[in-house]
Amino acid sequence: TGALPAVDGSALTGLPCSVHAYGECNATITLGRGSATTMTGFTANEIDTNSAFDGPTFTGPSGQAGVYFINIDIEIDFSQVGGDGESYSFELKKNGSQINVSRYAHNSNQGYTYRHQMNMCVLKTLAVSDAITVVVTAADQSGGGGGRIIGGSGLSRMTFIKIA
Repeated sequence: TGALPAVDGSALTGLPCSVHAYGECNATITLGRGSATTMTGFTANEIDTNSAFDGPTFTGPSGQAGVYFINIDIEIDFSQVGGDGESYSFELKKNGSQINVSRYAHNSNQGYTYRHQMNMCVLKTLAVSDAITVVVTAADQSGGGGGRIIGGSGLSRMTFIKIA
């Protein structure tokens, strides 16, 4: 129920960390070259204490505004599109607007990326009903595509924990 017993036998409620959600990418997502793709299907090994996470979106639950620890890990695999990834980024969006971005790009003569793991770890104040989504953009040097996010590997995952 999210209530812990107090020393006097009453219940402690509304504690920080009582809201938490976690999910791993459950199916492979193919990215278009240079196209923004909203991440979906993060429902493998899902934990969701308040039904706030539906795979693509974490929504601040009723009565649970506050500070949230958010951790996003995304691995992009370019092995099926030439193994020559050149640039990639992902955005954390709140209500459709970018609030954080993680990105990487290199000159074509600096070598190529076969796979790359990106991470973002932030604290954000969320109001009730604020919607958090993740959008990925990637491109490979040969123009063959944007790579893919491999589902079922546990390498791409999202975590949300209310801390205050």
